[in-house]
Amino acid sequence: MIRRQYSALRIAWLVSRLLPALTLIATAGCTRSEPPQAKNTTPLVEVSAVHMQQVRPQIETFGTLSHVGKVEVFPTTEARVQAIAVKEGQSVTTGQLLAQLDSRRIEIARDQTLALIASRRAAEALAFEQLREGRRAAEAQMILIEKASLELEQRRAEYNAVAELLGRRRQLHAIGGVAASEIDALQTQYQRSLTEVRQAASDLALRTIGYRDQDIHDAGLAIPVSTAQRAAVLIELNTSTLHARLEVARAELLSAQSELRRIEVSLAETSVRSPIDGVVASRGMDVGGQAHPQTMLFALLDTTRLYAQTSIREEQLPLVAIGNRAQVHVGRRLPVTVGGSVQLIAPYLDPGSRSARVRVLLDDHSGHLLLPGMFTRVEIDTAVPQQAAVVPLSALSRDHAEQQQVFLVRNGQLFSTPVSVVSNANGRVALRGDLHAGDSIVLHPRSTYHDGMQVSVLEVQE
Repeated sequence: MIRRQYSALRIAWLVSRLLPALTLIATAGCTRSEPPQAKNTTPLVEVSAVHMQQVRPQIETFGTLSHVGKVEVFPTTEARVQAIAVKEGQSVTTGQLLAQLDSRRIEIARDQTLALIASRRAAEALAFEQLREGRRAAEAQMILIEKASLELEQRRAEYNAVAELLGRRRQLHAIGGVAASEIDALQTQYQRSLTEVRQAASDLALRTIGYRDQDIHDAGLAIPVSTAQRAAVLIELNTSTLHARLEVARAELLSAQSELRRIEVSLAETSVRSPIDGVVASRGMDVGGQAHPQTMLFALLDTTRLYAQTSIREEQLPLVAIGNRAQVHVGRRLPVTVGGSVQLIAPYLDPGSRSARVRVLLDDHSGHLLLPGMFTRVEIDTAVPQQAAVVPLSALSRDHAEQQQVFLVRNGQLFSTPVSVVSNANGRVALRGDLHAGDSIVLHPRSTYHDGMQVSVLEVQE
């Protein structure tokens, strides 16, 4: 009895487990099968409209960086090198100490010149005082001349009085009115007065030497009209030698002071300093060496200003002019782009390459490690504007031959069009090719795209 109940329960459990599966199979058998729907395999591409505008084409060429200038540093005096403050390859700034030369010999010369200047200053002061004394002596001499002139007038007056008295007494003596002894006494007085007049005249003539109108005329000066002007001219004339001595003393002092400045410059130049901002390219001497003015101490390269030296083909030269802007690209792993302008176009062609040398002076490149000799790619803006198709840079691709191309969409199909780049800036590229305004150009083309391929279009604004 118990065994029969167990069998019944087991059968019921199996039926409960199999019933859902049987129901699902039955349902599937009763459902009508439908064919699968076909999927849309036409790829969706993003397109943008072509715009035509005037652009300045670029000429792409290659070259190398070069320094603008090289400066060789020489000592100005012969001296021993005491110390060297820089190494080859080190960057230096204007005024930075490069080397120190022995300055003891120049310091001795400076001390000697300082003593000479003190002596020359004393000589100048002495000459100045002598001139002042000479002016006072000239003024005193003019006073003495005036005094001698007055004395001469007095002697002449006395002489005239004696001569008149002697004449009257002689008349009286002729008629017996005056004794002969009185006539003799008057005759003696007359001779004495005449002698005094002559002595006074000689003294006046002696004192007026150098103070006469003739002396003024002989000096090449105009004779003054007023007494004050005449006195001033005579003082200057009679102190001209003292003036000359003072000028000589002053000139000697200036010469000594100039020598001191020269020595101080030489002393300062014993500290050899960099004349430019640049890099130490080479060093010509070591510590302890005897430097000469003909011995190069350092060679410096001016790396603050660099230029890219490249060449332009003969047929491209008419498109380039002095002052045209350019972009200079340096490096591949860590590319650097610096602006510049055309500074030089060689006036002759290389007969082998039929190209002309072009120099592009770089703008400020501080913050970038650029060195002479680096390889560069140069893009030069041409001088003649041209009509070109301007599209997003993302539309540009290359075909199997690595030629630049773009894809256009016409009637839902792709068509490849070869192009050449005129210019490239700010994420947009100017192209030359069979492109027209309003053409739908594919953005971000894939390598699987090909001519005649059916596509769906999604217009975007870039």
